[in-house]
Amino acid sequence: MKGSVLVAMSGGVDSAATAYLLQQAGYEVSGAHIKVINEKIVGSAGSKSCCSLSDQVAARQTCAQLGILFHVFNWENEFREKVYNYFIAEYLKGRTPNPCILCNQEIKFGLLLARAREMGFDWIATGHYVRKEVLPDGSWRLLRGVDPVKDQSYVLSCLNAEQLSAALFPVGGYTKPEIRQLMAKAGLIVAEKPESQEICFIPDNDYRGFLKREAPRVVAPGPIKDTSGKILGRHNGVAFYTIGQRKGLNIAVGHPLYVKRIDMATRSVIVARDEEVFSSVLSAHDPLWLIDLKDNEMDVKVQIRHRHQAAAAKLRILPAGVEVEFERAQRGVTPGQRVAFYREEQLIGGAWID
Repeated sequence: MKGSVLVAMSGGVDSAATAYLLQQAGYEVSGAHIKVINEKIVGSAGSKSCCSLSDQVAARQTCAQLGILFHVFNWENEFREKVYNYFIAEYLKGRTPNPCILCNQEIKFGLLLARAREMGFDWIATGHYVRKEVLPDGSWRLLRGVDPVKDQSYVLSCLNAEQLSAALFPVGGYTKPEIRQLMAKAGLIVAEKPESQEICFIPDNDYRGFLKREAPRVVAPGPIKDTSGKILGRHNGVAFYTIGQRKGLNIAVGHPLYVKRIDMATRSVIVARDEEVFSSVLSAHDPLWLIDLKDNEMDVKVQIRHRHQAAAAKLRILPAGVEVEFERAQRGVTPGQRVAFYREEQLIGGAWID
């Protein structure tokens, strides 16, 4: 037996495959479903969420099929404090939040890891598409998943080396179709279950309704201005505009305009020409590193959002954070999002964009 591992079971195919693969590899596996959303919040759209009652049932049934123990941890209060409230607070600052990344940091690799250690488990595991390569000297590297479409290394850039050293990611060496085929062959009930796409606490994807209830200031109308301060039109709420956005502005000035920044002090959306929404430099705070830093300056690849193609840049370590200077200016650098740093396929760290 290779050791005991507690697998985060969402009720989907990836976490089911994680438990199956680890069991086949000789680990003593148990499953854990994390309940973070009350059914009253999820409501009738819960089937689209990753945290609904039906997901808990699917996770329980998968564990029964595998013959492993199943646990449910209710962390609704902790999730509200650490993730839900953060999501609202970021919008009120005029920033674009990333609640799934913070959930990884605070809940899946924070609370779950702590509970696993209390229960005596050697490891935790999740269905993230990343590869953890153990080197001959016992050290390890975190690499992108082999499936470029599913690679999720970016969303783990908020984790520290201690958290990742205790984690296993067995699906990272497979493509998504291969995982589905594997689960179908194993006869697991979730083999063809569709993926959840929405934020778990907004399963109906009604951001306007959610923010109108929780943060009405960010859905109040306001001016759309150019960089000189001239009012060009009106918007329907700053929360519905992101840096680099073109669609939905409804402004006719003879040339395309894009969102350049959000000014919460005046509830204004600032727009500019295409070339003005590119950035050559970004700054970021609270960096976390997965390598020993030997220099204050290094050449890296930089990813500024989940679907962004990592760009070559010079990374500088500063007393108050980091500075990134791109070889070629990048569109839509967005305050509040995560920036991840790579050496080829290896994730070496990340920080929060200022």
